[in-house]
Amino acid sequence: MRHQQFSRLRVRQFESRTLLSTYFVGTTGSDLNAGTSTAPWATLQYAVDHVKPGDTVQVLAGTYQGCRIGTSGTALAPITLEAAPGAKVVINAPGAKNAHGSDIEVENFSQTVSYWTIQGLEVKNAPTAGIDIRNTNHITVQNCYCHNNYNWGIFLAFSNYPTLTHNHCSYSQTQHGIYDSNSGDYATVTYNTCDHNHDCGIQFNADVSMGGKGYMVGNLIAGNILHDNGAGGGAALNFDGLVSSTIENNLLYNNLASGIVLYKNDAAVGSQNNIVVNNTIVMPATGRWAITISNGSTGNVLYNNIIVQQNLNRGALEIDSSSLTGFQSDYNVFSGGVYFSTDGGNTRLSLSSWQSGMAHDQHSLAAATDQLFANLAGNNYHLAAGSPAINHGTFLDAPTIDLTGRLRTNTYGVDIGCYDYPG
Repeated sequence: MRHQQFSRLRVRQFESRTLLSTYFVGTTGSDLNAGTSTAPWATLQYAVDHVKPGDTVQVLAGTYQGCRIGTSGTALAPITLEAAPGAKVVINAPGAKNAHGSDIEVENFSQTVSYWTIQGLEVKNAPTAGIDIRNTNHITVQNCYCHNNYNWGIFLAFSNYPTLTHNHCSYSQTQHGIYDSNSGDYATVTYNTCDHNHDCGIQFNADVSMGGKGYMVGNLIAGNILHDNGAGGGAALNFDGLVSSTIENNLLYNNLASGIVLYKNDAAVGSQNNIVVNNTIVMPATGRWAITISNGSTGNVLYNNIIVQQNLNRGALEIDSSSLTGFQSDYNVFSGGVYFSTDGGNTRLSLSSWQSGMAHDQHSLAAATDQLFANLAGNNYHLAAGSPAINHGTFLDAPTIDLTGRLRTNTYGVDIGCYDYPG
């Protein structure tokens, strides 16, 4: 009996050393092939149906139909679907098994799908979403270019711990670049560029009407660049039911509707207890309010933000009376049309009236726009030499790095905005 136990231990130890496999898909391949680099499979669907935890699917250069992923990797052995090194891989239509009209779908109606990485793909022209992720845990999408899709570049529903990083989501025809919905928690959404989307650049929507708890907690939205979104409305960063999350080091410019919005619409609670820190928001002459907080969105903190409002009919910050409890705002730089409102824009306060009447932004300042940036006209929002934003911020809640990943090294105070000087 002791000998049998020892034998089983030896077998397990041997199996743990088994090498992982890499398989290939190519336009000249066949699903009857072995899936090697010289005898690749033909379809993404066959590949994702036949790999196991720890495997990698490398897609050779070419244009393909998409696929539907319904199996899982593990925490120690995720599965990867990626473009082969140096390959331009275009996915421009849903696959035969796809259920939602999206090019790549990650979903299993019977169980949660976990631990996949999708990277390096160009995904376009989908009738719904470029990449569509539902009922999942720990799905990573990185370095993908999702453009000209009908609804969304990347869509998530009921998905926890997703990581979306270094993606480019543009020209969504009816809605958003990135849309995280249905009460998913702990998303990491970093270093994405979202531009020219019809509505929002990035939207979080807790959707209590769809079931679940109706709020989204513990998310990081950082280092994203959002511009030229909102021709159809919305906000560059739009949050309905976002709770206890961090919004930092984002650059927003030339967005045609709003900048950052924290509110409650189809959520169980308002967007509460979020930290909005070291963002740069430059609103165009036709834009809406730079920051709007409403519908019981209490406990939010605004530190170290640069807010430029070029629309003299709107303002920097609009917060309603139901959201003032626990609200904190300080160490910000305001420029252009500087107005504050607590009643939907009917009454507008100057910075001095806001400071004296509401006791916020005691260390904040107003600055001329042409003093702030290296080249405003050229969309270069690095800080200019001598910018009043240099060393004027607080270390409280400030990120340790800036948008470029550069360590914030100022000894006397944090530089305000998404870039540290010099950058």
